[in-house]
Amino acid sequence: MGDSSFIRFRFRSAFFFLAFVVAANLIFTPLLTLIGLTKQVSLFILNSLSGGIGVTIVFLYFEGKYRNRTHAWKFFAGSLVVCTLASYYLVFLF
Repeated sequence: MGDSSFIRFRFRSAFFFLAFVVAANLIFTPLLTLIGLTKQVSLFILNSLSGGIGVTIVFLYFEGKYRNRTHAWKFFAGSLVVCTLASYYLVFLF
């Protein structure tokens, strides 16, 4: 069968990512709504940031793909862009 092209998946990584995003939403959404943001905007901001940070932590720390600091910052910026676009679609368009 040889080398498969499937993405390697660990339940620990998925659990950490989902717990991180849910905890950020539960803790910070009420705080952002208290300062005057609408619920949609606060969900958009929190899911963008927590998704980008969570994916970066999982990929670089749990999966062990860390090479150097420059690589980590570039990966964080890329994951933040992707998570922001996905968050915008899910919160405002879906």
